[in-house]
Parts: sequence; structure tokens; C-alpha cells
Amino acid sequence: MIQTIRQRADEARRGSALIVSLIAIVTLAAMGAAFLRITTSLTSRQTDDVENMKAFYLAEAGLAEGFQAVRMGRTGQVGSQAAPAAYGDGMVWVDATATTDDQVRLESTALVGRGRASLGYVVEPVEVPLGFFGDQELVVESVLLVDGY
Repeated sequence: MIQTIRQRADEARRGSALIVSLIAIVTLAAMGAAFLRITTSLTSRQTDDVENMKAFYLAEAGLAEGFQAVRMGRTGQVGSQAAPAAYGDGMVWVDATATTDDQVRLESTALVGRGRASLGYVVEPVEVPLGFFGDQELVVESVLLVDGY
């Protein structure tokens, strides 16, 4: 009778070891799945942040292009929403709208992957001379280098 009680105790211990190991395996699998999901989410978020930053810089470049066009006497329009200008791995267009007080509103929109940025400002076209001319000697008292033709 003593042996049968020991046999039952041994059998109960063997079954409990199986249950404990099964619980440990399920817990480790759940933790692995959770870490995988967290890593995937962080990677996706970082990719979105990078694409948004690239779109911001591309929108700034579009504004600079539009501004330079206005300085040269053109409209300032760069591409369009239907046919944007391709640059690198993104697209940009600048809408130029004349205001009532002889100014031009430039609105630049850029798309890079899932990133999007829009920037705008108002400029006033003025005629800027491309250089200066004179019939007298020019004296520059500085460490600057003046070069000309």
C-alpha cells in the first residue's frame, strides 16, 4: 500500500511538470509575439517620421524654386497637383496665386512615400538689379574678395 501511494505521488509530479513546462512555453511564445508587434510598430513609426521629414524638406525646396521663378519674372508655378514635379523619391508642386495687392502667394505641397507636407508664404515681386555699374573706383575696406568681369 505504501508503494501505491508513492507511485501515485510520482505520477502526480510527472503530470505537474508537464503542465508547468507547457505554461512556460505558452508564456514565452506570447512574449515573443508581443515583442515582434512592438518592433514592427516602432519600425513603421520611424519610417513614417523619416518620410514626413523628407516631404517637409522637399516642400521647402519647392518654395525656393517658386520664389526664384518669381524673382526671374515668371509666375512661380512649379508642376501641378495633376502633374507634379518628380524629385528624388518624392513629388512636389507649387501653386502660385496673385493677390489683390500685387503679391504672390506660393503654396508648396510635397509627397514622399506616405509622408506629406505643405508650406506656403507670400512674396512681393520687386525688380532687383543684377549688378551695379559706376564710372568711379570702388574701394572695399574689408577682408572680402570682390571679383568681376
